[in-house]
Amino acid sequence: MPARGPRAQWEDISSYSQGERRGSAPKSWELRTSADLRIVVTRRFGLEGWYLLSEGFDCRQLNDDVEEAKLEAIRLVRERLVFLLDSLPPEPSKGDKRATNRVRKGR
Repeated sequence: MPARGPRAQWEDISSYSQGERRGSAPKSWELRTSADLRIVVTRRFGLEGWYLLSEGFDCRQLNDDVEEAKLEAIRLVRERLVFLLDSLPPEPSKGDKRATNRVRKGR
Protein backbone atom coordinates (compact mmCIF):
# COMPACT_ATOMS: atom_id res chain seq x y z
CA MET A 1 0.00 0.00 0.00
CA PRO A 2 1.43 3.44 -0.89
CA ALA A 3 2.41 5.84 1.83
CA ARG A 4 -0.34 8.23 2.81
CA GLY A 5 0.20 11.86 1.94
CA PRO A 6 -0.96 14.93 3.81
CA ARG A 7 -4.69 15.18 4.46
CA ALA A 8 -6.65 16.98 1.80
CA GLN A 9 -7.97 20.43 2.66
CA TRP A 10 -11.15 22.12 1.47
CA GLU A 11 -10.45 24.85 -1.07
CA ASP A 12 -12.74 27.68 -2.21
CA ILE A 13 -13.26 27.17 -5.96
CA SER A 14 -16.08 29.70 -6.37
CA SER A 15 -16.30 31.56 -9.64
CA TYR A 16 -17.69 35.07 -9.63
CA SER A 17 -19.57 36.98 -12.31
CA GLN A 18 -18.51 40.51 -13.18
CA GLY A 19 -21.18 42.03 -10.92
CA GLU A 20 -20.10 40.05 -7.85
CA ARG A 21 -17.47 41.06 -5.37
CA ARG A 22 -14.57 38.70 -4.75
CA GLY A 23 -15.09 39.02 -1.01
CA SER A 24 -18.53 37.38 -1.17
CA ALA A 25 -19.17 34.19 0.78
CA PRO A 26 -17.82 31.15 -1.10
CA LYS A 27 -20.33 29.25 -3.25
CA SER A 28 -18.24 26.17 -4.03
CA TRP A 29 -15.79 24.13 -1.98
CA GLU A 30 -13.58 21.34 -3.34
CA LEU A 31 -11.77 18.54 -1.56
CA ARG A 32 -9.26 16.83 -3.86
CA THR A 33 -7.30 13.86 -2.56
CA SER A 34 -3.92 12.53 -3.68
CA ALA A 35 -5.85 9.62 -5.24
CA ASP A 36 -7.61 11.95 -7.72
CA LEU A 37 -10.87 11.79 -5.81
CA ARG A 38 -12.74 15.08 -6.13
CA ILE A 39 -15.60 16.09 -3.84
CA VAL A 40 -17.41 19.37 -4.47
CA VAL A 41 -19.91 21.01 -2.12
CA THR A 42 -21.63 23.84 -3.95
CA ARG A 43 -24.64 26.12 -4.17
CA ARG A 44 -26.96 25.68 -7.16
CA PHE A 45 -28.42 28.72 -8.91
CA GLY A 46 -32.03 29.20 -7.89
CA LEU A 47 -31.95 26.50 -5.20
CA GLU A 48 -31.49 26.74 -1.45
CA GLY A 49 -28.84 24.80 0.47
CA TRP A 50 -25.65 22.98 -0.48
CA TYR A 51 -25.23 20.15 -2.98
CA LEU A 52 -22.74 17.32 -3.47
CA LEU A 53 -21.07 16.87 -6.86
CA SER A 54 -18.72 13.89 -7.12
CA GLU A 55 -18.02 10.93 -9.38
CA GLY A 56 -20.77 8.33 -9.02
CA PHE A 57 -23.33 10.72 -7.51
CA ASP A 58 -26.22 12.60 -8.99
CA CYS A 59 -26.45 16.17 -7.71
CA ARG A 60 -27.46 15.48 -4.10
CA GLN A 61 -28.82 17.99 -1.60
CA LEU A 62 -26.91 18.31 1.68
CA ASN A 63 -27.28 20.11 5.01
CA ASP A 64 -27.95 23.87 4.89
CA ASP A 65 -24.88 24.62 7.04
CA VAL A 66 -21.72 24.54 4.91
CA GLU A 67 -19.52 22.87 7.53
CA GLU A 68 -22.16 20.19 8.15
CA ALA A 69 -22.58 19.80 4.39
CA LYS A 70 -18.83 19.15 3.98
CA LEU A 71 -18.91 16.46 6.68
CA GLU A 72 -22.00 14.89 5.14
CA ALA A 73 -20.37 14.87 1.68
CA ILE A 74 -17.30 13.05 3.04
CA ARG A 75 -19.52 10.52 4.82
CA LEU A 76 -21.55 9.85 1.66
CA VAL A 77 -18.45 9.43 -0.51
CA ARG A 78 -16.86 7.07 2.05
CA GLU A 79 -20.04 4.98 2.12
CA ARG A 80 -20.03 4.82 -1.69
CA LEU A 81 -16.36 3.78 -1.79
CA VAL A 82 -16.94 1.01 0.78
CA PHE A 83 -19.93 -0.22 -1.28
CA LEU A 84 -17.81 -0.25 -4.46
CA LEU A 85 -14.94 -2.10 -2.76
CA ASP A 86 -17.31 -4.63 -1.20
CA SER A 87 -18.77 -5.38 -4.64
CA LEU A 88 -15.37 -6.55 -5.99
CA PRO A 89 -14.55 -10.26 -6.00
CA PRO A 90 -12.07 -11.36 -3.33
CA GLU A 91 -8.41 -10.97 -4.10
CA PRO A 92 -6.84 -14.31 -5.15
CA SER A 93 -4.26 -15.76 -2.81
CA LYS A 94 -0.64 -15.51 -4.01
CA GLY A 95 -0.17 -19.26 -4.34
CA ASP A 96 -3.38 -19.89 -6.32
CA LYS A 97 -2.36 -19.59 -9.99
CA ARG A 98 -5.75 -20.82 -11.19
CA ALA A 99 -7.50 -17.95 -9.42
CA THR A 100 -5.05 -15.49 -11.00
CA ASN A 101 -5.69 -16.98 -14.45
CA ARG A 102 -9.44 -16.74 -13.98
CA VAL A 103 -9.12 -13.07 -13.11
CA ARG A 104 -6.96 -12.40 -16.16
CA LYS A 105 -9.29 -14.28 -18.53
CA GLY A 106 -12.25 -12.33 -17.21
CA ARG A 107 -10.96 -9.01 -18.51
